Amino acid sequence: NRLSQSKDLLATKVAIASQLKIENFSIVALNDRGKERQSPFRARQIAQLKVEFNIAENNVAPVEGKKIMIRIIDENGQVLFDVARGSGTFLLNGKEEFYTASQEILFDNTKQRLSFLYDKGSEFADGSYTLEVYADDYIMGRGEFVVK
Repeated sequence: NRLSQSKDLLATKVAIASQLKIENFSIVALNDRGKERQSPFRARQIAQLKVEFNIAENNVAPVEGKKIMIRIIDENGQVLFDVARGSGTFLLNGKEEFYTASQEILFDNTKQRLSFLYDKGSEFADGSYTLEVYADDYIMGRGEFVVK
């Protein structure tokens, strides 16, 4: 019985240790001509949001396919999503949540660089936004940007 409990505890620890994290996180706005700007952004200067980051090295995590999702959340806690632009839903702690964009990748533990381009559907309202990055059902990291 103790061996079984010990095995379950170890499996839980390995599952936690194999969660991926992000590093070198950046959020920039691209205008209509492709010029990049750092936060804070002016709403009229945002034609696309470009999110880039590296997946941190993790020797415990298996080499496998992963679905990486980003969520852009406004000040009111509303997730920006547009199903026509690739948004959808996923389960987070047993609750269905929206994501803004996603990519399917093969995690191979090489500190791979990911880049997301999000075309805005409508103007960004002024305020602070939180950008969260998820894999499976856990958060990998988060960042913030401001629209003036």
